[in-house]
Amino acid sequence: MGLGILESEVFERAVRAHKDGNLLEAERDYKSILKLDPKNPEVNHNLGAIAAKVGKFEMALSYFRTTLDANAYILQYWNSYINTLVHLDRLTEARNALKTATKTVDDKVELREFEELVLIKIESSKSLNEFLNLIAGSKTKEAISFSNRIMKKFPKEASLFCVMGNVFLRHHEYNEAIKCFTKTTELNPSHWEAYNNQAIAQKSLGLFEEAMVTLDRLIDNKNYLPEAFNNKGNIFNELKQYEEAISCFDQAITSKPDFSVAYNNRGNSFRWLSKYEEAIADYDRAIEIDETYADAQANLATTYTLIGNYEKAIQIFNEALRLKPGAPSIYISLGIAEAHAEYYDRAIKSFQKAIKIDENSALAHDQLGNVYRKIGHYEAAAYHFDCVKNKEAVGKALECFYEAKNYSELYKRLNELWLVDQINIRVAAISSFCSHQLGRENPYNFCPNGLDFFSSSHLEQHVNDTDNFIENILADIDEDQLTWEPKNKSTRFGFQSQNTIFERGTALKSLKDIIDKEIESYYSKFERSSCSLIKSWPENFELKGWFVRLLENGHQESHIHPAGWVSGVIYLKTIDVPSSDEGAIELSLHGNGLSVIDPNYPKKVFRPKKGDIILFPSSVFHRTIPFKEKSERCVIAFDLCPSYRRLI
Repeated sequence: MGLGILESEVFERAVRAHKDGNLLEAERDYKSILKLDPKNPEVNHNLGAIAAKVGKFEMALSYFRTTLDANAYILQYWNSYINTLVHLDRLTEARNALKTATKTVDDKVELREFEELVLIKIESSKSLNEFLNLIAGSKTKEAISFSNRIMKKFPKEASLFCVMGNVFLRHHEYNEAIKCFTKTTELNPSHWEAYNNQAIAQKSLGLFEEAMVTLDRLIDNKNYLPEAFNNKGNIFNELKQYEEAISCFDQAITSKPDFSVAYNNRGNSFRWLSKYEEAIADYDRAIEIDETYADAQANLATTYTLIGNYEKAIQIFNEALRLKPGAPSIYISLGIAEAHAEYYDRAIKSFQKAIKIDENSALAHDQLGNVYRKIGHYEAAAYHFDCVKNKEAVGKALECFYEAKNYSELYKRLNELWLVDQINIRVAAISSFCSHQLGRENPYNFCPNGLDFFSSSHLEQHVNDTDNFIENILADIDEDQLTWEPKNKSTRFGFQSQNTIFERGTALKSLKDIIDKEIESYYSKFERSSCSLIKSWPENFELKGWFVRLLENGHQESHIHPAGWVSGVIYLKTIDVPSSDEGAIELSLHGNGLSVIDPNYPKKVFRPKKGDIILFPSSVFHRTIPFKEKSERCVIAFDLCPSYRRLI
């Protein structure tokens, strides 16, 4: 039955939509034609192609069979049918279909070429099965070697390379995955699945710029628009560029309103910006779309933990565990909520369950160590900190031995550490404090007398008009980027930005140049010192800076900067209370809540003025003394961070 004029117009419209990647629109128009002409071979074939495109291969086969029942003389129809059989690994059926095709197709020249290609696909499918068996048997090296042989044997099988890339991606062999996906897109520049998964592999390796370029290729195809924008958003989240991430997730959701994953990921962006109401709304929407979405449940519960609603958080974590009972990360998050609620016994059990599932989970051991330390079980805490195996945990274990009065183990470890790692900032801070308290020689010579390395200067040494320069700096600050009392930070009764402040505006970039000069002067001032702070001065470093605005009662609790080398502050607005230290900075040896034996430990109070610049070792504890004035104290704080070592 031929198409009428109206049906022909609908068919042409469907074909245009199909070519443009608007598959839902194309499918709707094709199906409207089938109501009038259910056996139409072209329409059935194109619907089969759409079904195969979105992974519905059994449905595709049904459409292709109907196509061939109506017209078995067109080679393209057999090609689509047999390719789908090969994809489903139904190789015997594919061979039988090929035999039938050779008897019915009119063009015998094209048929011979087609027959050769199908036989290659069947043989390559056998090789693929052998490759999958190697992967399943955890024979990764053999699988990689075999994949290279497959590439040489079947150099033009794009779909084969894509399948191998997907397998490597699932097994975290990202370099091999990228190699397969690159080969796929070289052979088929329109293979959008390969572009998408290649970007995921690149992101997993930290190749963010390359991943962005790959995803831009995807955006050209409307059908993959939601996934492309979602993956770009995930990369921006990795880079802590949360506003840019939200913009990408917005576009993903606009193009696919029921995209639960994008809602969840946008919720993460809002959460990391401390915009908890927006985060909760997005997680709720993700769960409304997909009630079995355990990760969204867990993220929602984490947000309730952050806002202090621990009972609700615990309830939702338990629901997430019902959906995903073997997830150690959810047990860890549940334990954190229980610890905040002071259900310490329950928290311990949750962390132990996580460790039972994944005995090498550093986060589970760290959190379990924190709980044991909180309830005074210092030896148990130290054991779990030892399991973490990072710089911060090494320091935490030392603090436990100090609190347990196990001084022999404390100094045994300090002496051993000095021989193998002389640049652990937390260890340096602990060693200085404990040695003063116990009246012992400090065995860890990173910077044993940190207060002697305090230095101050002023902006007037660098700019002609300090007041105008400071006004320009404050104008560069984006108030929307500030977070009130950010979690896991020392700021109280105040706002703080992310540590990327020097990327913001012209004045802030000029300020970065000033700090670079101050750091050079600082090194020159102390370059004759024999401690590791100077002797191991990093050749390469990056400058991390953040803005802090404290209001009435504002202060910062005592802390150090374990990721830094030298830290500093530039004062933009200060508190001027005559004969008072309110708003001043106090530097000392004491912090991390350690027990004080001798209260006469060294400390220094610096009362800043507008435009002052101070620098000091990152291992020195420091705090802001609270102020009662109805005023504000604004600063740029910064760290000189070595770029040759992993920051913790």
